[in-house]
Amino acid sequence: GERGAPLRTLAKAIELSAPNDPPRPIYMAIGEYDVLAGPSVPGDAAEFGLRVPAGLSIHGGYDPANGWQRVQREQGETLLTGNHVVLRYQGIDTETWLDNLVVRATDAPQDKSSVGVIAIEVGENLVMRDVTIASGRGGQGRAGPDGRNGGDEQARAPNGSPGSVGTPGAENPDPSAGGLGGRNPTC
Repeated sequence: GERGAPLRTLAKAIELSAPNDPPRPIYMAIGEYDVLAGPSVPGDAAEFGLRVPAGLSIHGGYDPANGWQRVQREQGETLLTGNHVVLRYQGIDTETWLDNLVVRATDAPQDKSSVGVIAIEVGENLVMRDVTIASGRGGQGRAGPDGRNGGDEQARAPNGSPGSVGTPGAENPDPSAGGLGGRNPTC
């Protein structure tokens, strides 16, 4: 795109910029952009985020109403939205900038994380400056397996060792001899 005719979607800008060697930087106007909008969005972007190739830098915060001058965040921001993963950087082997943007992910579906920006094998090549990344809630995990029954042989403690011989009890030398009889006053 050009200043007088900017592109409407980030996916289209990436598609046109990426084949250049090096890729041309993308300058984005203030406003909100859904990275999943438009026909140029790759099929896996909803699940894994819109992939940004190595060397392709994205700079936000430009105001077209003010001659494309860069503005402070209080005057306007460039907001990127999408799904539970918005942008994906993978295998970045050359300096690549993400600059002056807000990236906001949605809540994640079951068994997924909400991460905003995922960076895999980027080393020190991905440079983020003045970037706010807001994640949604992570998805609920699946139910775990049932626990073991407390009666299972493995769950019980092993038997203790045998007890020792006890002490002898008291003995009466004349088992036939008894004590004196008592009186019953009610008889």
